[in-house]
Amino acid sequence: MSMEKHDRWRQQQKSGAAMLQKQLKAKWTLEELIDNQLKRFQAHYNEEMVITQPEDVSQLLMPKWTPPLEMACMSWLGDWRPTAILELLQSLARSSYLSPSLADSPETDRMISKLIRETRIEEAIIDEEMAEIQATCILHLPFISAKRTDTSSVASVQSELKKVKQVIIKGQQLRLKVLELIVKKVLSQVDAAEFLVVFAGIQDSIHQFAAQQSLHKGPVKCPKRQTYTIYWNGGSIR
Repeated sequence: MSMEKHDRWRQQQKSGAAMLQKQLKAKWTLEELIDNQLKRFQAHYNEEMVITQPEDVSQLLMPKWTPPLEMACMSWLGDWRPTAILELLQSLARSSYLSPSLADSPETDRMISKLIRETRIEEAIIDEEMAEIQATCILHLPFISAKRTDTSSVASVQSELKKVKQVIIKGQQLRLKVLELIVKKVLSQVDAAEFLVVFAGIQDSIHQFAAQQSLHKGPVKCPKRQTYTIYWNGGSIR
């Protein structure tokens, strides 16, 4: 995916979230808009799964459009860790940012906690697959001189890159599965719309903050403890 396509997808996601927010205020039917927002995620993840060249795999692991700070804070195989999405949901539910009834619902909290545990297991399996590929690359791949052409060596490298691609696809599928569970199984339509608005807003705010930080010159300063408030159109969270 090119930077232009990614920027276009981000803008479409923001536009979809803004429309959801407008519909929430008007109390109109949300099902179609929620489905459209999910389809944007599906199209985004599915497009990233179509890699024409094995060497393009690196662009999914470390996208050029993702600032280093955003990558360090949020990224897992090039995008949000699925459990981070669930933990955001749990935080919003417990804080009564979504329906107040969610904060008083032990059943919903248990359901989200169960999903987090199950998703962590799936993440660990994917992480283990990636670790095995990395070990193979370090221990067994033939490292050759740039001046030398070795067809078998190139084939070995491409074979490992194809394995990395499959791991990334599993990660994308898990992210999409988590979003669909949240929207279709855990939350009501109104809460699902609220969550998608918040999620899009937080994604954009983190990206903008990280992009601004990447423009700063000089050494990185890390305060011992600091609380940030993330703002987006229509809300904020600390």
